[in-house]
Amino acid sequence: MPYEKIGKNESVCIADEVPFEIPENWEWVRLGALFQHNTGKALNSSNHSGELLTYITTSNLYWNRFEIDNLREMYFSEAEIQKCTATKGDLLVCEGGDIGRAAIWSYGTDIRIQNHIHRLRAYSEICVEYYYYIFFLYKLCMAQHRNKCCLRKLNF
Repeated sequence: MPYEKIGKNESVCIADEVPFEIPENWEWVRLGALFQHNTGKALNSSNHSGELLTYITTSNLYWNRFEIDNLREMYFSEAEIQKCTATKGDLLVCEGGDIGRAAIWSYGTDIRIQNHIHRLRAYSEICVEYYYYIFFLYKLCMAQHRNKCCLRKLNF
């Protein structure tokens, strides 16, 4: 049975969460073992300190592409720049609208993200495109429901 370590190295059975069998030399892992996860900054019109920088919202993020011809600006502190910046190779995922709508930031310049976008940055060299396609497959599987729903949480 599959187990994972949580808390003070307690083993917890996760058999109910395992959708199918995998080879014995593989292991199930949570996204948090592969990706560093952050959400972006919430819009705050009263904040005028820090550096005025462009950012993307969910309206700029589509399946496998970005619309960046009309970017907005807001102020970011140095700490917010560190937390809310996407760089080339990051997988960006919407939490609302289409289920897990995602794209990989492929531009040579960094961009900041708003709070309804999740940034997944791989800890090591992995095929980020594979995880993009997992989100896209999930969308196709859920298409039968025909209604929009939110990605309430990413399980890390």
